[in-house]
Amino acid sequence: MLRAGIDVKRSPLWKLYDYVNPSHSKCRTCNSSLLTKDGNTTGLHKHAERYHPREYQEALNSNKKHNEPSTSSAELLALAVATAGIPFRFTENFYFLKFLEKEGVNINVTADSTKKLISNIANNGRREVANSLKNAKDLCLAFDGWTSRNLRFHSFGVFLILIDENFERKIHLVGAPRLEGRATADNIAKLLVETLETVDIKMEQVSYAVTDAGSNVVKACEILQLKRTTCICHKLSLFFKDVFTTTQMSSIVDKSKKCTVILSRSAAAKEKFIAISRALGENAAVPKTYSVTRWGGCFLQVRDFIKSRNVIRNDGDLAHLAPTDDENDIANACLSIMEEAFSIMTKLEGDDSSASLIIPEVIALKNHIESDDYFYTSTGQMIWDKFTDRFGNITDDRELMLMTLIDPRFGYFEEIATDLDWEMAQLDFINRFEGDYQHLTQISSPVPISSSPSSSLLSSNSYSISASKSSPRPSALQKLMRKKTLNTPTKSLQKEIGVYKEQLLSSRPDEFSDPLRFWSDHHSTYPILSKISRELLSVPSSSACTERLFRKNSKQFKTQRVQEMDSDVEATDGEDVYKINDLIYTPGLPIPPPVQTTISTTNAEDIIAKPTTNARTTRKKSGAKRRRTAVVVSDSD
Repeated sequence: MLRAGIDVKRSPLWKLYDYVNPSHSKCRTCNSSLLTKDGNTTGLHKHAERYHPREYQEALNSNKKHNEPSTSSAELLALAVATAGIPFRFTENFYFLKFLEKEGVNINVTADSTKKLISNIANNGRREVANSLKNAKDLCLAFDGWTSRNLRFHSFGVFLILIDENFERKIHLVGAPRLEGRATADNIAKLLVETLETVDIKMEQVSYAVTDAGSNVVKACEILQLKRTTCICHKLSLFFKDVFTTTQMSSIVDKSKKCTVILSRSAAAKEKFIAISRALGENAAVPKTYSVTRWGGCFLQVRDFIKSRNVIRNDGDLAHLAPTDDENDIANACLSIMEEAFSIMTKLEGDDSSASLIIPEVIALKNHIESDDYFYTSTGQMIWDKFTDRFGNITDDRELMLMTLIDPRFGYFEEIATDLDWEMAQLDFINRFEGDYQHLTQISSPVPISSSPSSSLLSSNSYSISASKSSPRPSALQKLMRKKTLNTPTKSLQKEIGVYKEQLLSSRPDEFSDPLRFWSDHHSTYPILSKISRELLSVPSSSACTERLFRKNSKQFKTQRVQEMDSDVEATDGEDVYKINDLIYTPGLPIPPPVQTTISTTNAEDIIAKPTTNARTTRKKSGAKRRRTAVVVSDSD
């Protein structure tokens, strides 16, 4: 089954907690700060179960109701067949029917009726998405493609993102369409238009796009006249690649690759590594092999390798791969500087992360590199050169500056941009939006905000969380935001901007606060700006949702690499041709929304496939062509 890949805080547990940062969360009931190191939520479960049992049980029960896809037994069986990756004809299996009869289950299903049920669920899901996006405008499109090894076809993940009237972010998986032939800009643009039309969305309703920097994708956005933002995680990943493919790091990377390959292929080698680690009292984790497409994979691989150095040196089979003292010093210098870059990338790949964070985080990373102890070493200078090559003066990106300006955490902050940069961004802002939102100027005039402590945004516990309490070690962004702010004043939209600027300079929300909450609380004060904020803050910092779609459904895509789509199922009554291994579009199984992000409950698991994890080919004795046969294996996902 193809899943939407939306990982961010989808557990019902997050109804009881507020996400603070990757290592801390805050209980909504008792305001306790709890550790969630490396995304581990065990402590959250134990705290809720012990101190808030009633709320905990209510959250779990609400999740069960939320995940119930259908009340029809036939529909449940159809979804089970589709998501388990077994043939539709299983529903006509003699022993399965005997089992139903013995259990007293009276259900009349066939392969054809199962396919029709899934088709109906898919159509209902499309209608629900179409209804929820009806009359929507200024939507953001996030998409990316996956290409088969033989280049015969390309699969795309297509998402639509918006912020609704309640200032909640909603992410809809529209589909995973397949493009046959060449992935030219024209073909991609046509495919996107056709995919959006399945949920009654016209391209005029879409204003923004988040993609990687592929030339065909960039040109497709130009053809569709979309304001495109480059996925920051993809750009950071390229920065990692630049650093770890230099001559300084090449020998370390090569050794780490050879070491991880040996450990991944030999169970005996892995057991020996673990035994030596325990004997030395190090408890070093076994270094893993990471895919070349894994964001920051080279960093993780080298980090694990260096941490295991002592174990590797004491392992006779691996000792020749142990890093030398010079290599160890170079690697530690590199890891010290790049650790913050990896932390930033992990943060910005969240579905609740806005593109307004890109400039502040890049500036914070720049400051971190310059202040690191290793900055003046040859390794530090090499990293600095690669950083400036990739990011240069990021404040020259006018689109990103507009998004940063509308984020109350960062707008007009002098450590992010100069006074002149902010003035230029403000002028661009007024020129862009004054005509579009002129009709709102009669609604109400902005009310000046008091700068007294009682009106300070930082005084509300429910709105923002103190950085000093939430993080034991301040991040680069925290250090940046703790520096002092600037002063200056500014006519209807201009008037609102002037008041907004004064408010930020007197009582700015901290970096952990939610900008959408700010605009929800102040929409009557800023009727125009709050509308614009819904448009600009809907743009995510990355297209990570598409990457998770491909990662969570790698089996389905891998199946298509090695296997032709044999027409085992014929089309009926104008329905799509469903094949044993083809994709079946159906948004039947919802995922509960995260705390700060409302995921479309009809689309969170939007594509159901008939996967197979293996394909055996047999050749007839006569020498005829191979006949591919699907081997049914249950999908563990």
